[in-house]
Amino acid sequence: MKKIVLSAVFAASLLSAGVSQAAPQHAYPYWSINSGLSFSADTIMQDNFGDSAEIDYASGYMFGTAVGAALPSGLRLEAELALRGNEIDTISYGGSTYEGAGDATIFTTMLNLYYDLYTGTSFTPYVGGGVGLGMATIDADYGGSSSSTSMAYQAGFGARFDLTRTVALDVGYRFFGLTDSDYDGIDGDYQSHNLQFGINFKY
Repeated sequence: MKKIVLSAVFAASLLSAGVSQAAPQHAYPYWSINSGLSFSADTIMQDNFGDSAEIDYASGYMFGTAVGAALPSGLRLEAELALRGNEIDTISYGGSTYEGAGDATIFTTMLNLYYDLYTGTSFTPYVGGGVGLGMATIDADYGGSSSSTSMAYQAGFGARFDLTRTVALDVGYRFFGLTDSDYDGIDGDYQSHNLQFGINFKY
């Protein structure tokens, strides 16, 4: 994965050579689309009787789009829609382990706040995070399908590489999670590490 990140950063640096951006004098709107890889942590599911199961996920995918506004102060406020998915690798329950046991998908609506660190060059690093709602569905071959809506959160960092004065390549990392998820009486939180690549369009 390190080779993928380094290659993307190097390619973006070459493409953006000669394009420099200072901090904006006025607020401007933007639209972004992105996709990437999602690496989910194992999830412990527990019912009201204290019985538990452990879900081990395979690496998955994420797709997202956002609209927002960038301010001269460096702050960016955006609304984001995203979809994440992971195949269930194994489910361990009652001393037995079942393989190839289904999948999990999560649709989120988020309100994010980022801070751009303008360098006066084509390279603009940023940090930030957001909160919102996540609608998760676990479709297991053993136990059927169940859904939950709960609070979602994320935090991360990344960098934009200006290709032109209105188009930029975005490479970033997000730590994502759901809290207090209840799947028909079975509790289980979800967390994942996400490596994403996107394009930003400034207007």
